[in-house]
Amino acid sequence: MLALNPARTVWRYGPRSLPVLLLDLGHAVGALLAAAAARGVTARAEIGPPGRTLAAEAGLPFSDGAVRWPRTAPEYPMAVVRLDLPPPPSGSAPLDSPDGLASAAPDAPGGAVPGSPRSLDGTVPGPPAPPGGTASELLGGPAAPAPCPEWSTTRSGRLPTAPVAGADLDMVAAALAALSSAPAAATIELPPVPPPSAGTLLTRHSAPWPHIGGGGAAVPAAVTEAAAALHGTERVLAVHPREVPDLAAALAERCCGQPQVSAADTLLLLLGSPDPAPQAALTEHVSAGLAAHAAWLTATATGHPVRPVGCWLDTVLHTPQGRRRVLHALAVGSARQR
Repeated sequence: MLALNPARTVWRYGPRSLPVLLLDLGHAVGALLAAAAARGVTARAEIGPPGRTLAAEAGLPFSDGAVRWPRTAPEYPMAVVRLDLPPPPSGSAPLDSPDGLASAAPDAPGGAVPGSPRSLDGTVPGPPAPPGGTASELLGGPAAPAPCPEWSTTRSGRLPTAPVAGADLDMVAAALAALSSAPAAATIELPPVPPPSAGTLLTRHSAPWPHIGGGGAAVPAAVTEAAAALHGTERVLAVHPREVPDLAAALAERCCGQPQVSAADTLLLLLGSPDPAPQAALTEHVSAGLAAHAAWLTATATGHPVRPVGCWLDTVLHTPQGRRRVLHALAVGSARQR
């Protein structure tokens, strides 16, 4: 089961957090599917099963749209990846038993019981206040055209020094609770991903901006095809900023303080509907994250540096297929010497 804990993302992105969280969910699903494929393990991913169902399968307490434990931030179940693993050797304890958990993680920090819930970022926000916004407003409406000061203050990767709380967290938490409580009819099974090599899995990383521009070569067709196979041909667009400087400049103004995108050798844009309903927005964002992850692995395998760009401010393009909103992007550089 994959659940979202929004506190750290809200600390960094504020009211723009919900799309970023859902893109990250797509990347997480993609990483699990890719690792399983590399090991020859059959895996199936589903997005949108009711959170209550997912929590019950995992034996976790669920109420008001979230898994809730005392003194722990709420977590919102959104997806599941099912692995067809062989049965454990005879005589070994199942992983979900106390003995199995203890053998799997004998050195849990701080004396915690392995497998016990804890906030990933150490924050313990209280329960959500009454909704200050809806999933539709957060995902379908215009993004606030505000500056992005967080990009200049969090480069060190430090964590927040105090629990994250306030209207932004309340709004995102309410939207996640609504999505997690959607009916079973919304469940969508995601397609499999091609198997990468173990070396590709281990070397994939977010490249620094200086490695993304200056080469001038176009991204290999295989990278675009990897994304299109999962997200749809009409929803993947490769842009070469040097060839369309006006468009590149406009995109640079709308990507949350990352003007370097205008100097990238290639921008691979993953697009979605301009004004989707909440459940459609969930599916589109997770699909974009999954597709971006597959394209990222393909680029890594061919020696191309990649940097994901996941925060966009109301960026709608006019394409031959109509208006399309930019959900996600990969900035891709020319292949580097190994």
